[in-house]
Amino acid sequence: MRSSSLPSHPRTRTDDAAVIRSFLVNVNTTFTRGVVLLGMDILSALVSRLQERFRTQVGTVLPSLMDRLGDAKDQVREQDQALLLKIMDQAANPQFVWERMMGGFKHKNNRTREGLCLCLVSTLTVFGSQSLTLSKIVPHICNLLGDPTSQVRDGAMNCLIEIYRHVGERVRMDLGKKGLPQSRCVQMLK
Repeated sequence: MRSSSLPSHPRTRTDDAAVIRSFLVNVNTTFTRGVVLLGMDILSALVSRLQERFRTQVGTVLPSLMDRLGDAKDQVREQDQALLLKIMDQAANPQFVWERMMGGFKHKNNRTREGLCLCLVSTLTVFGSQSLTLSKIVPHICNLLGDPTSQVRDGAMNCLIEIYRHVGERVRMDLGKKGLPQSRCVQMLK
């Protein structure tokens, strides 16, 4: 039996997506770790349920998810990265997601920039280099080699090494085109 206070039409998955999207867009540092983790659990369930239909929501949730890559708590960063990989697997292909995450390489939070590097390495490990147009990503990684934070520089270096393991000499040529001296490329990619 329905209560008169409930809407007369049944809730749809799109309604649920709007509620979760609204929550994630408004997530900020005032929420406790538990609330953030619960929100990501709910979003993960939504991705599982909607599958490819979630693709239309990707652009809305990515800014919040990129911010969570820079969270102070390891557990939040790890769950966030797992959620991003799940979105790439079930809702939208990795290239679609990474095209919308490129701006994160210039994020004000150094942990977020480092987290993006770690996420890229995980993406390459899980989906391989054929799932991404790496020539679009390499310039952003090269810029991070000059980052003021050593963890970000190390993350960028690890990204380039992982990219090299996947595509070989092509990345060395790309790095040369970007103005990185050949001697530095050889030293980095040994």
